Amino acid sequence: MNCKDNHYYRYCWKTGRKIKHRHITRGNVRSQLAQHRKQEVEIAIASGLKPVEIEKLIH
Repeated sequence: MNCKDNHYYRYCWKTGRKIKHRHITRGNVRSQLAQHRKQEVEIAIASGLKPVEIEKLIH
């Protein structure tokens, strides 16, 4: 398997002029656990949580 075949979810947000990101842990996009964690992050975004709170959720 080539290194370029691995794709990971990450959460990105902007603070001032800087774009920050945090990788969503527990595997690549094919992993059921990573897909579940991505859904949790999407729900948190839709709920209106602040980026700092979402980052804590990911960690």
